[in-house]
Amino acid sequence: MNTSLGLPNTTKMKLSLLTSFAIALASFARAADSEEPQFQVRAGEDEAPRIPGMDPKVAAGMTGEYADLGSRQPFQFKITYSIEEFPEADESTVVELFNGEEITLSYEFTNNEDEEASVVGVGGSFLDPKTQEIVSNITDTQLGPLSVGARESVVFRHKINPNFDPGNYVLNPVLYVLYNNGLMMVGSRPQFVSLKDRYVSWFNPQFLMVILFLLSSTAAVGFYGYQFYQSLVAASTTKKAKKTFKVTAKAAASGVAKKGQYDEAWIPEGHLKKTKKSN
Repeated sequence: MNTSLGLPNTTKMKLSLLTSFAIALASFARAADSEEPQFQVRAGEDEAPRIPGMDPKVAAGMTGEYADLGSRQPFQFKITYSIEEFPEADESTVVELFNGEEITLSYEFTNNEDEEASVVGVGGSFLDPKTQEIVSNITDTQLGPLSVGARESVVFRHKINPNFDPGNYVLNPVLYVLYNNGLMMVGSRPQFVSLKDRYVSWFNPQFLMVILFLLSSTAAVGFYGYQFYQSLVAASTTKKAKKTFKVTAKAAASGVAKKGQYDEAWIPEGHLKKTKKSN
């Protein structure tokens, strides 16, 4: 029995998208309710933790004892962010992004601990909403370090430029924070995004400029190529004309009658025959 509701394809796609994001949202909610921390502390290792581009002097002070995550409450760090191009977007919104178009994340980091913390880097990734596997990483970027005192906040911005296969993903930004001689990778709320390729209109000014440039370049190459060809043809014709003139002049010189003789080429054929008969 056909149970199809006869929904338009566009409506079906939207329902499929919302269903995928609902499943992903439930997965993230379960992860948030679990006892696992939302960050990683890496301290006391043989080598100091490193962030791409970080000042070695900063990394040198990141050694110490391992933090026992099970013996204390989660660190009191609050991270919020917004997408400047989509100021109304939240965790329940699906943001439409386009490949190659830059967006800006505006962060606010609040330190509710009793001691100073420092934000030293920002990064993150785009995840598959169904499998939660990483599809594309956001390039780690060094910050400051931005020192944040107890009960204080700091605001900063980070630009990203997604450019990978179109599809539905979860944006998962993270911050790298130094606290108590340990480096923490602190996560923030997920943001659902739909990445697409931008359709280029025939009337797009940039597209028209590219077409105009290509046409102008082709016309210029064709014009100069034709001029070069014409110069070669003219040179070849001049050489042939000079050679023909020399041959004609030589033939004319050889055909001049010797003294006491006449040139039969100038005598009409009928008169020439009569002359021969009379002889």
